[in-house]
Amino acid sequence: MTIKKIVYLFIAMASAAMISVACSKEKKIGTDDVFGQWKLEDVSAISTKGETYGITVYLEFTSPDRFDIWQQLQEGRYRHYNGTWSLEKSVLSGYYADGKPWGSFYNAKISDGKLQLKTSNGEVTTYVKTTIPEDVKSGAQEGAEVKSLL
Repeated sequence: MTIKKIVYLFIAMASAAMISVACSKEKKIGTDDVFGQWKLEDVSAISTKGETYGITVYLEFTSPDRFDIWQQLQEGRYRHYNGTWSLEKSVLSGYYADGKPWGSFYNAKISDGKLQLKTSNGEVTTYVKTTIPEDVKSGAQEGAEVKSLL
């Protein structure tokens, strides 16, 4: 192999390595990424292969720091909760309207159009972008005691 071929091979390998590193970096998540309506797709602690075992959750992040959550456990009515949220360096946290903090802070990332929230103990909840059905919003009962998945 000539020196010229070795140099070209080295440049090609270095370029491929740089491209793979650049492509593998996760996108830094910002508040604009979180805004919108989401539906629970998976909860790593209780589900397998996308089964949520009767738990349906819709989540809406609105600007600049407000959230609404509608959740249905098993076959009961949807319960509605709301409060405030913040995102700092990909860490999502918040408080319910009654002042209680969420059960955890979450390391948030967007991957393949899905919002993944990971707790410090490794539990991951995955949400997909959606439009929250109007009957979910209008038929929800205001949650008195917070028993939320956030």
